[in-house]
Amino acid sequence: MSEALDGIEPMVRTLKQRLNALTDPEDEVEVKFGVKLSAEIDAVVTKLGSEATYEITLKWKNK
Repeated sequence: MSEALDGIEPMVRTLKQRLNALTDPEDEVEVKFGVKLSAEIDAVVTKLGSEATYEITLKWKNK
């Protein structure tokens, strides 16, 4: 899961920079998105898989 969160970090950083650059920012901004993690393990006879979906909410407030 750590690797998946590392993968979204650049997107979150860019989003935060753009929100900070607004000339007339809102008092509060909330962004929600989903992250789907999946993994497969090949076995000799069968294939095992697992999957998890997370909802992430980021919230910024003007100071």
